Amino acid sequence: MAGGMLSNRELKGLVKLGEALIPKNSPFPSFSETGCVALADIALKGLPSKDLRDLKAFLRVVSFFHKGLVLLALKLLEAAPVADLRKASLGVKALAMSLYYSGKASPGYRGPSPLELIGYRINRVPL
Repeated sequence: MAGGMLSNRELKGLVKLGEALIPKNSPFPSFSETGCVALADIALKGLPSKDLRDLKAFLRVVSFFHKGLVLLALKLLEAAPVADLRKASLGVKALAMSLYYSGKASPGYRGPSPLELIGYRINRVPL
């Protein structure tokens, strides 16, 4: 599972974060069911090294939490008096949402994508 920008422990934290934010809600698959975590390297490609270091530290800590603690940690970040912590909350949520709604999944996922379920289609018109 590891080998890219995130270690196995960090990927586990990302899955826990994603599962807390995006649980299964039939007919929508959960974050982990789509296998979208496999695309994390693509999403993190342009992230500045300091931000990546901070994200990796957060994901390592979150990997030991259960769902309730993950949600509590996000609430505490959102309510923090320091703007950088509030931005961190937004950033980690955006990472999970971007992966989930990317329209891509792991090769092993066989169900409809969240984009298909909401009927989202991109109509590209040549200029």
